[in-house]
Amino acid sequence: MIQRLRLHGWIAVFSSCAITSCLAKQANIGARQSRLSTFMIGEFKPQSGDPAWDRLEVSLKKSGATAPTAIQTFMLQDFTSGTATNVSLTIPQGTYAIAMDYAAADGKQLYSVCTKDKDKLYEIYTPQFTTSLPICRIDAPQPSGTVDVTPSSNVTITPVVGDSRPLPSAQSQQLPPVAQQSSPGCSATSPETGMKTVNVNVNGANRTMIRVVSPTYKSSHAYALVIGFHGLGLDGNSPRNHHKWPIIEDLGKNDAIFIYPNAAGGSWSPYPGSPDFAFFDAIVKTVGDEYCLNKNRVFVHGFSNGSYFVNALASARSSAIRGVISVSGGGTGSKKPAMVIHGQSDGTVGFYQAPGLVSSYASANGCKTPVNTSEINNESCRLLTGCPADLPVWFCPWGGGHHWPEYSLPFVWRFISSLQ
Repeated sequence: MIQRLRLHGWIAVFSSCAITSCLAKQANIGARQSRLSTFMIGEFKPQSGDPAWDRLEVSLKKSGATAPTAIQTFMLQDFTSGTATNVSLTIPQGTYAIAMDYAAADGKQLYSVCTKDKDKLYEIYTPQFTTSLPICRIDAPQPSGTVDVTPSSNVTITPVVGDSRPLPSAQSQQLPPVAQQSSPGCSATSPETGMKTVNVNVNGANRTMIRVVSPTYKSSHAYALVIGFHGLGLDGNSPRNHHKWPIIEDLGKNDAIFIYPNAAGGSWSPYPGSPDFAFFDAIVKTVGDEYCLNKNRVFVHGFSNGSYFVNALASARSSAIRGVISVSGGGTGSKKPAMVIHGQSDGTVGFYQAPGLVSSYASANGCKTPVNTSEINNESCRLLTGCPADLPVWFCPWGGGHHWPEYSLPFVWRFISSLQ
C-alpha cells in the first residue's frame, strides 16, 4: 500500500535524491537528472521509563529491491548538540520502505519502525513529501513515540553517475506552433484572480468548477487553458489536494489558467451524447469570455474515471483540444498529442490498460508501430519513436499503484509548454 506523506512536525536532518527521466527531444536520449532534496528528521524521545538510545540507522529500500539503496547513521549527540546535521543520500526516484533502527551504546537494538508500518511504501519524488513514523520497542508492540520527516528548502540538481547530458530546456522541446486564436476575454478589464468556485450554466443546468488564475494575470497575454477531470467519487479539489497540481500551477502561472470541474454525482460519462461534453464546451466559452485565452491551446487531463473521459473527449472535441494527459485509466486514443501515465501496481485500473491506450494514440498519430512499451524504463517519461513533430506520444510507466506520481508533474508541464 503506497502512503501519501503528511506533515506532522520536524526532527534532525535527512537527505534524499529523486531522479527524474527528462523529456528529451528524441526517445533514445532521455537524459536523467537527480533532484537532491534535504529533509529534516527530528529527535525520537522515548516514553518515560523506556530505555535511552545512542545510535540511529536510517535506511531506504526501493520497492522490489533486495538490499537498501541508502543507509545513514546518526548519533544521539547529533540531535542534542543544538545544530542540525546535513547528510546527502543519492537515491533514484521511486517508492521506498523507510527503516529507522535505534540501538543502545552497547549495540543492542532497542526500537524500530512499528511492525504494522514496516511494509508501507512511500513515494519519494519531490521535496514536498512528509511523514510521521511510529516507533516501537523491539520487545513491545505499542508505539513508544513518533519520528517526523519534513523537507527543508534546499533543492539542487545534479547529474546521475554515468549520464552527464544536461536537462533539456522547455524551449528546446517546443514543437511547431499552431495559429493563435484569441478569446473575447482578451478585451475584458480587471477580471478576478486567485482560486474560486464558480457556477457554469450548461443548457439550463447549473454545474460548478474551481478556477485558478495567477495574480500575475495580464489581459495582454493569451493563456493556455488546462482542465483537469477528477476520479470517480471525488471532486474538483482532488487534483490539487491528492495529486499536487499546485506544483504545475506554479510552473505555469505566467502561461495558463487552470480549471477543475466537478462531476455531477461524482462520475464523468465518456459515452456519445454525454452532457459532460457540453460541460466542457461551456467551460471553454465561459472562461474565454472572461479571460484572455489562446483557444488553440486547450489541454485536458484526467485521472481514473477522468482518464477514460478525457480520452473520449479528445475524440469528440478533437478540434477544440490541443493535448491530453491520461493517468491511471484507459479507453481509446485519437489523433492528438498525448501523455499516458500508469502505475504497474495499479489494483483499480490494471496496468494492462496502458499498452493498448499508448498503442492506439501511436497508431492514430502516425508513430512507429507496433509499440513495445516493455522497453520503456520504469519511472521515466519516454517519447515514442517515429511520431510526427506535431503529434508526440509520451508514456510514463512507474512502479506504484492507483495514483498520479509526483515525479511526473514537472514533465507534464513541459509536455504542455512544448505545445504552443
